[in-house]
Amino acid sequence: MFRLIQTSDTRGDCTASYDVQLDKVYTVKEFLEAVLTNKADEWGAFYLMVRSKRLFWQNPSCEYKHGQRTGTTWANILMRYGDRKIAQVKSDGGWTRMDYYIWLDAPEEKQKVSPKPTEKEEKMKNELPTTDCLLVVQAPYALKTDRIKEIHERLVEQKKTGVIFLAGGFKVLVVPKDIEVRFDAENEENENSEDKEGPET
Repeated sequence: MFRLIQTSDTRGDCTASYDVQLDKVYTVKEFLEAVLTNKADEWGAFYLMVRSKRLFWQNPSCEYKHGQRTGTTWANILMRYGDRKIAQVKSDGGWTRMDYYIWLDAPEEKQKVSPKPTEKEEKMKNELPTTDCLLVVQAPYALKTDRIKEIHERLVEQKKTGVIFLAGGFKVLVVPKDIEVRFDAENEENENSEDKEGPET
């Protein structure tokens, strides 16, 4: 049985972040079923941290409640990722709500994200101004309003795990003390020209 190890202070709403200590090597399907079986009093969602061709990591997800599958994405999740081995799991929640963030062991496509912070990332971390909770990110060019909203939502999700992944074209201006920033050199912003706003008039 896996264990949850608290990694953050308990927040005002009685929630916190956790590392999930796995007792064996799990596939995605095995871990999801283990939660349904052993955490039957919980509800929440599973997020698979899978790199996409867009700027940030897309998070395919499925929901659960009191030992039962809910929502309409389970079949697709299990078909595409069910047999993939898990490298790491983090969770965030409290009371009976618990969300799980699952990193897969073998990426679907080669990615250039270092397993440890690079020298550049370490230097950036030491030089950046820090705050308790504020994250300020600068895009390489103007983005459409709906894209900004999408990016904001993904950053909020990733912040809960303690690690934020950005494309190489982005700049971090202010970073929370408890957040680690990683850059994906392969996932450059210029691959996503459809996100750009048209020329200003």
